Amino acid sequence: MSRDAIAEAQAQGMPRTVSPLANTTPTSGTGHATLSRRQRVVVVIGVMVGMIFAGLDQTVVSTSMPRIVAELGGLSRYAWVFTGYMLAATVMLPIC
Repeated sequence: MSRDAIAEAQAQGMPRTVSPLANTTPTSGTGHATLSRRQRVVVVIGVMVGMIFAGLDQTVVSTSMPRIVAELGGLSRYAWVFTGYMLAATVMLPIC
C-alpha cells in the first residue's frame, strides 16, 4: 500500500494495520489474493510445527496418564485428570 492509500484509510477511520497479504496481487477476476512462494512456505512450516507439537503433547500425556491416575487413587479419577488436561489445553491455546 502506498502512503497516500494509508493516509486515506486513516482519514476514513480505519485502523492502521499491516496485513501479511498486503503485498499479494489478486488473480485475474476472482478477487482472491494469491500468496507468494515464501508466504506459502512459512504457512506450511507453521502447520508442520503445530502438528509436531500436538503429536508430542499426546505422546507425553498418554505415557504419563497411567502413573498420574495410579497416584491419585485409581481409575475412578481418570475423568478428573482428563478434564483438567483438556481445560488447561483449552486455556493455553489462545496464548500460544
